[in-house]
Formats: sequence, structure tokens, C-alpha cells
Amino acid sequence: MTNREQILKENEKLVEGFKKKYGYEKHMNPPIPDKFIHLGGEWSNGYIIESLRTAQQFVWIPVGLLEANGTLNGFDFNQQFGRRNYRGDDFSTDGFFEPLDKTLRKQIESIRKYGGFYVSRYIVSRDERNAYRGSCYTVRRVQKNVVPLVNKDWNQAKAISELIEVGLDVSSHLLYGAEYDSALEWVIESGVKSKKEVVQDSSKWGNYWNSVCKTRDLEKNIKKEWYTNGMYELAGNTQEWTQEHFGNYSIQRAIRGGSYRQFGSDNPAAARESKNKENFSHTIGFRVALLLR
Repeated sequence: MTNREQILKENEKLVEGFKKKYGYEKHMNPPIPDKFIHLGGEWSNGYIIESLRTAQQFVWIPVGLLEANGTLNGFDFNQQFGRRNYRGDDFSTDGFFEPLDKTLRKQIESIRKYGGFYVSRYIVSRDERNAYRGSCYTVRRVQKNVVPLVNKDWNQAKAISELIEVGLDVSSHLLYGAEYDSALEWVIESGVKSKKEVVQDSSKWGNYWNSVCKTRDLEKNIKKEWYTNGMYELAGNTQEWTQEHFGNYSIQRAIRGGSYRQFGSDNPAAARESKNKENFSHTIGFRVALLLR
């Protein structure tokens, strides 16, 4: 058996395992919203769509069967779908939590209907060439002078996220912690990255500390290692605001992953930090998800 035949056989076995675990066909047939096109990839390795209206790009994240209460297996919402703790126990008990608000309830309904959801392929960015010509936000494509949108506090990030895609059939929102964790779980389950690479040290697949990309020419500097199941920069470049809360304080939110100013061993992809909503930094950006109706 040749190496290619062996790889194909292993991939077939992996996909069969996905089918058995996920249990039904919805996960394997991602919906394509109106005025979007399929750019490439399969459900098992990065199914990518692009908006014909805005040229934004999104990647399909399959999600396991959700119970009626919005969890994956019947456990309490905050302990199962919303707060995975990869550093220790399966689920966190360290003060982070996620209120089941109106949008997240709708997203859970959508996941139950379609078998997954779409997350932006890149960290939300701005095109420096059009920086003074009004709105220039984008879920970044690989081109010159397009860099992560930073120095936005949580409220600004949330407001901008809701402007990325606006329609009757689809809308966008700032990523929830539950969605971020589902993306990380998919990276692990698909075999693209090991749990150790996600939980302990993401340096090899993230642009950390001495790497380039933050404000450089992406056409020259973006690396294939940063690509995971259709997504770029889940590990590094900038940390990312999420809608996850910390403690009993209404002013604190969770930021995820590490930035280009950190080491991947200290702030791997699964890492959480708490920040005041009013905080902003050149090392914190954000990502969005789609809600399909």
C-alpha cells in the first residue's frame, strides 16, 4: 500500500468515526445561506463559504447532538456547552460563565436545526488602504495592508460584530465562549491538532512573540501552520474578545487565546483571561459567528 493510499484509508476511518459520534446527517451537509457561495472544503476538513454581499468568509463548525436544554449531553448549560476548562477538569469551575441570553438561545436552536454553525475564517480586520473612507471592516482575506482590527473595547467589538452580516436569513455576532470552545473541540476531534497543542502549547501552530503577521504584508508572511480546518489564527496573532463573563462582575469579559506579544506555552489557544469591558489594546481583537435562521 502506498503512502497516499494509507492516508486516504486513515481519513476514511476518521470520517466514519465522526459520523458515528455525531449521529446524524445534518453535520455533514452544511447549509449555504442565501447570497453565499461554497468556496471549498468538506464538512470534515473546513467547509468554507463566502458572502456575495460582503466577501466575508466563514467556516463550518459541526456540533454534537444538543439536548432540549441546550447542552450537549443533558448536563447544566454552564457546565457543558459554555465553559470548557482544558487546563484541568473537563469543565471549568473558576468563575467564568455564560448567560443564556436571547441570541445564544437562538444559536442553540439553529445548531439543533442545522447540526453546527459558521465562524469567521479570520480575526475581524480592517483594510488600511480604505481606513479613511468610512466602514472598512472585514473578516479578513489574505491580501496586502489588511490587518487585525484592534484597540476596540468589548462594547465596540460587539457593536461592530453585529454589522458584519445583516439580513433576514442570517446575522453575525461577537463569538460566545461556547462557540469558541466548540471550534477548539472540532480542531481536536478532527485530528488536525492534538489536545496538548490546544491546551498546553500552541506555539507551533500560532504566530506568537517573534513571529510576523500582526501589521505586515500577509501575502508574504502568512503561514500554512496557522491554518486549521479552514480557520486562521485561532492560536495567536491577537487575543479575542468573547461574550463569556467572569465572576459576578457585569464589567468583566473573557478574552481567549494568545497574542503575537505572548508565548504560546503561556497562552495557548484554549487559555482564558478576564478583562474589563472598557479595556482596549493593540493585542486584543475579535472574531464573529453567524446565526442562521
